[in-house]
Amino acid sequence: GTAGCVLARELIYNISNINILVLEAGPPDTHINDIMRSPCAYTTVSKTSETDWGYSTEDQRMPSTVDPTEEVLNKGFSYPRGKVIGGCSTVNAMAYMRGHKADYDLWAAQDPDYIIWNYDHCLEAFKAVENNARKNPDVEFENYHGFNGLLYVQDPAVDEFDISKDVFEVVRKF
Repeated sequence: GTAGCVLARELIYNISNINILVLEAGPPDTHINDIMRSPCAYTTVSKTSETDWGYSTEDQRMPSTVDPTEEVLNKGFSYPRGKVIGGCSTVNAMAYMRGHKADYDLWAAQDPDYIIWNYDHCLEAFKAVENNARKNPDVEFENYHGFNGLLYVQDPAVDEFDISKDVFEVVRKF
């Protein structure tokens, strides 16, 4: 998918004498159905055996949010992964997200060899591949986003969360 293509490009430009072959599993999205081209339909296309590998996360023991000295078992959940040409970008409504800083830093803290997974190091990689199309970004935004990479990213044309704001406002009144 998108991430694999960006990774392949970075490897080609940063490692001399390397050949890269990107393989995708599954058919082109157009051979499955036309609805896959509509980002608003992602909830239906990511739940079929034609388009999704059917993975789920493992159950995990985590510190309780109520009492950090106690552990709770968090059950695994569905983890949709695209089984079409274009990978997950084809079935996830073209959403672009990064993990939380604390997660990267936790990975880096697990072993000295994992230090490259700290957030600051990963942030530089995110910025290097991102080509953010935001108009008139402020300095704070520029600290966290790239503008010259190959992965085109833009804000939604419409604020799809307008209804959420209304719902939160109604809830606050109660």
